[in-house]
Amino acid sequence: MTMEDHICKLLQRSSKVRIPGFGTLVASYSPARIHPAQHLFQPPHKALSFDKGEIQDDGMLVMFVSVGEKISAGDARKKVDRFVETTVTALNSTGNCLMPGIGKFYFDIEKQLQFLPDDTNNFLLASYGLSDFISHPILRPENIRGYTPRQQQEKKRRRFIWFRF
Repeated sequence: MTMEDHICKLLQRSSKVRIPGFGTLVASYSPARIHPAQHLFQPPHKALSFDKGEIQDDGMLVMFVSVGEKISAGDARKKVDRFVETTVTALNSTGNCLMPGIGKFYFDIEKQLQFLPDDTNNFLLASYGLSDFISHPILRPENIRGYTPRQQQEKKRRRFIWFRF
């Protein structure tokens, strides 16, 4: 299993994943949205952001890798360190690094590290598996310009005849 897969699974269970020596991925709740012009419905999800200021280690990623791959904590730490090293090397050599399922890290014009999240994964377990969909508007005669409704035909009034006895 790749490190990106471990990070994705950990983001489903937690709101923060600290990658030691690199930064922190933060997943915050985003409610369902409706785009009125495109008729696009989006389910609630966790929106990803990146904080490069928090580079300290809390040990959660190392422990998750250790348990997931059934290796020792030292080997898991080495694996995480190699991942960070290859990511930083790719960023320095090409200027960007794509992490499948997570997003793209890149340097902007001012050489600041930026993050563009990948919107294909839904990390919110409550709405996991729900996808975006488009619902076309329902055309009703009242909503069509130039439509004049037919006057309703008057119903025949029934006259009741009352009999007296």
